[in-house]
Amino acid sequence: MFDFLCHTGRSFWIIARRRIITIPAYYLLFSVIIAGSVLFFPFALLMDLFTFQLKQLRRSAWGVFYSVWALLFLTVAMVSYPVRAAMRLASFLFPEGPIKEFLCFAFPMFMKGFHYMGIGHGFRFIYSVHQEVKCDAEIHRDRSYIIFINHTSFLDPVLPVEEILWRNKLKMRHVLWRGLILDPIIDLGVTMIDEAVVDPDNREEYAEDLRQMMRIVRRQKPGHAIAVYPEGGVENTAGEERKYKYLNNPRVAGMLHLLEEDEKSDVIFITHKGLEGGKYPMDIWRGVMTNKNIHLLMRVIPRRDVPDTIDELEVFLLNQWQRMDDWVGQVEA
Repeated sequence: MFDFLCHTGRSFWIIARRRIITIPAYYLLFSVIIAGSVLFFPFALLMDLFTFQLKQLRRSAWGVFYSVWALLFLTVAMVSYPVRAAMRLASFLFPEGPIKEFLCFAFPMFMKGFHYMGIGHGFRFIYSVHQEVKCDAEIHRDRSYIIFINHTSFLDPVLPVEEILWRNKLKMRHVLWRGLILDPIIDLGVTMIDEAVVDPDNREEYAEDLRQMMRIVRRQKPGHAIAVYPEGGVENTAGEERKYKYLNNPRVAGMLHLLEEDEKSDVIFITHKGLEGGKYPMDIWRGVMTNKNIHLLMRVIPRRDVPDTIDELEVFLLNQWQRMDDWVGQVEA
């Protein structure tokens, strides 16, 4: 129904008509959630005292926290828009260098990282979630990276991003599914730091999607990273035989395009186990992630160890995906 709002084109009218609908709806939705969570709090307290649990209080706390945090980011982004627009105009007066980098990219990236960091910390605190992170090599700020992440939950863009972007101080762009820009926070983030929005199932816009991905790849610099979710969604591609026990089939064509265009960046494969129960926001609110253990593995592969030819590169990617699937099985066992 909202497909006309989600085109990948960046024209002013497409963005304006989308935000005229989504931003007021966002404020209304989360205002209702905050009011409902606050009103529900006394009943949640009584119910948890009766059952000797914290289930209902966690629900109420998550509703208030997530809504307030989201609305805070959205409000700051909107209020600071004139300032950011002036900064962008002023940036034309500066040559390429640290000043322009800060004005056009570093500040919006800080806002994004701070937002994700807050969601990650709030989620782990409210639901008593333990997160274990393993990385087989050091991540260097003087290198650029292409990151491939498996996708099982609406939260897995948040926790790996928080780990990489905030803790390792990388400036990371995403390749995102087109429908996500109906979320005004993602929509604003996409335009603030020039991320790519694609729909792998829409062949009519494939050329535009590919152009967007190539554009952000060409802007890679040391300390930058591009995060991609090759599976395309939390479910396996419709009509396609599942080749892995735990992970969905990756869309190798997009991975090949990125690696062909960027021949300098190292590659990171990120696998996680423990987020499977929280596919959608309602699952988190229902408390299915309470007291869960989340395991996160980051496998860093230097560019010199990545094959050059297309055939070898495809085999390499599929082998890495199989290793990710095997690791998830080991953690489950």
